[in-house]
Parts: sequence; structure tokens; C-alpha cells
Amino acid sequence: MKQNSSIQMITDYEGDMPNLDVQVDGEIPIFVTRNLVMFPGILSPILVGRKPTLALVEHLEENPNTIIAIVSQKDSNINDPQVDDVYMTGIYARFVRAFDMPGNYEGNNRTVILQGLGKCKIKDITTTEPYMKGYTVAIPEEAEPKRDKEFSTAVEDMKMVTKEYIHGSDDIPDDTQFALDNINNPVVAVNYVCSTMPFPVTDKIQMLEENSIKDRLFALMKVLNREIQFQHLRQDIRSKTREDLDEQQREYFLHQQIKNIKEELGDGDSAPDKKELLEKAKNKKWSEDIAKIFQKELDKLDTLNPQSPDYSVQVNYLQTMVNLPWNEYTKDDLDLKRAKRILDKDHYGMEKVKERILEYIAVLQLRGNLKSPILCLYGPPGCW
Repeated sequence: MKQNSSIQMITDYEGDMPNLDVQVDGEIPIFVTRNLVMFPGILSPILVGRKPTLALVEHLEENPNTIIAIVSQKDSNINDPQVDDVYMTGIYARFVRAFDMPGNYEGNNRTVILQGLGKCKIKDITTTEPYMKGYTVAIPEEAEPKRDKEFSTAVEDMKMVTKEYIHGSDDIPDDTQFALDNINNPVVAVNYVCSTMPFPVTDKIQMLEENSIKDRLFALMKVLNREIQFQHLRQDIRSKTREDLDEQQREYFLHQQIKNIKEELGDGDSAPDKKELLEKAKNKKWSEDIAKIFQKELDKLDTLNPQSPDYSVQVNYLQTMVNLPWNEYTKDDLDLKRAKRILDKDHYGMEKVKERILEYIAVLQLRGNLKSPILCLYGPPGCW
């Protein structure tokens, strides 16, 4: 269930749209909103807390028939907006009521309900103390096109797309869709969606500046379709990262299970010969590819029972790997007299074998490079 973390804009109109045009003469108060753009015909609760805005609300409580202008500030980070910090396009509005929020004992946070009327444009801002005031001019809007099948079809499509957007968002309360379903007037429906959806302020200002409700509807559809594409993209990213995380969690769980099983069987954390093999492997000068193969074969020990024949075969294979002189070379000693003395001392008999070895050394000594096959001595030990 989505949480309703913000007060949603509502409308009190059904059926035909009333005439929202107003005639305003002279200087009027200007209500500046942050991250909010109001549209004609929409009744909106607004949270206020800045001193100029609170002063304006007090003035409206004393003079409830005052018509005001509502504009949005350009940068939401500015706490004291001046003339250049607000958009010049806005709407007229009338005061409905104001009340304190629950738990507000100091009176510095209040809620004011305003009824949106016709569009206006700020001609001149005369003062910002105690709140903003200025002169405005009304901007007439084209009425709803009568018997326009394209417009009515587009409104229905807009409602369907908006429902899809609401379902795909975690920030929009479910009651927003309920309110939209109960709006019968197409103009109010368009303005309601423009007001309530969490679009960027710049997009909302562009939609508000459209003087035709039909053009505003098409501008709204473009923004809705773009935001839905962003939703799909975010969902794809979340799905991919979730799948990666799930795979990592699965591998971790399986490794933990294997570890627990080995501890139950008394095999400890790893194979008993693994530590010795790793120590020998540290000093090996083998390539990265050979190191990967060694590590892969070494990991197989953890899956084998030390009492099984396969374990002994795997250990012998790994010991052979670490005992081989990888990229280690020695200088050849081709002294025939020394070679004959060592052969006679270490091996009794086997004259033909020792003679063949000495011939091989002699040829290598003369030529310096022997491309013939290496010697292969085979047979039972001591019986060459």
C-alpha cells in the first residue's frame, strides 16, 4: 500500500466547467509556491511556512474575498524569492480557508486551501514586503472544443496512460486514481493531472502556458509518455541489479552450506593439503593463465572427500604442478670428466647407458646447439 505522504490536489467541479475568468483592477497579492504549479479550476491545499506567505494567509483570513495571483518560483532552494526568482505565468485564485496542522503549537506551519481561477501574467512586481504584490493581466483560454472526437479520444487515452503511470510510481497515492475516475469534465481532468502528477516544474509551466486546452492535453501526453519510459528504464535497471544480487546471494548461501556440511563431517574449513600447496604456489613464476588453472584445480579439493581415491589423484596432480620448475633455468655444465666422475660414483654398471649420456654431452659441447630429440631412458628402476 502506498503511503499518502503529501496532500493531494482535488477539484470540486463536475459536469460543465464554470466561467473562471475574473476582472482584477489594481495591485493584488502574489502567492509564491515552491515545487507546485496550480492550474485553473483546481482546488488545492498548500502547506505554508515562510514568513511572507504566513503574512499573506493572515491577510486572506481577514479579507476572504481578496483575489490573489499564484506563481511558482524557479529554484526550490531559494527561501526568499525575489522578482527574478519567479515565473511570470500563473493563475488567479480565491481563498477558501486556512487551518493549523496537527501538532503545530507555534503557528509557523499552516495549510491554506485555494481555488484556482483563470490564467494570468505578472506585469510588474511592486513590493516583496510584507509579502509580494504586483500588477497582473488576465490571459483568456480557448474553450473546450465541442464535439471534437480527437479531443475526447485523447482525454480517454490520457486517463489510461495516467493510471499506468500511477501504478508504476511509488510516490503517488492510490486515491489519486480514484479522484481521476470521478472527474467527468474533460478540462478539469486535464488540469487535475497536470497539477497532481510529480512532473518537473518546468514541464508544468510549459503546459500552463498553453492557451488551448487541446494543446495542453497533447503537451501532457508527451510528458506522460516520457515519464513512463523513464519508469520502464528504472524498472529494468532494478530488475537487472536484483538478479545479480540474487545470484550472489545464492552462491554465498551454497558456499556456506558446503562449509557447514564439511564442519559436520569433521573436514574443517578446507582440504588438509591445500595450505601446503598454496604456500608452494606463492613462489612459482608461472603465467596468469597457469595460475588460474592451478586455482581451479585446487578448488576441486574442497569438493572431494579426503578418503576417496579421486582426492589422492588430484593432490598428486597439484603437487606435480608446484614441483615443476616453471620459468626457472640453470646453466648447462658440459664438463665431460666431471660428468663421467658423477655417473661412475652414483651408478654402478650400466656402461652402455652412461656411455650414451656422455656421447650426448660431447655432441652438445661441440655443436653448442643440439636439435636432436632429448634422451629417453625407460625401464624398471636400476635396470636400464
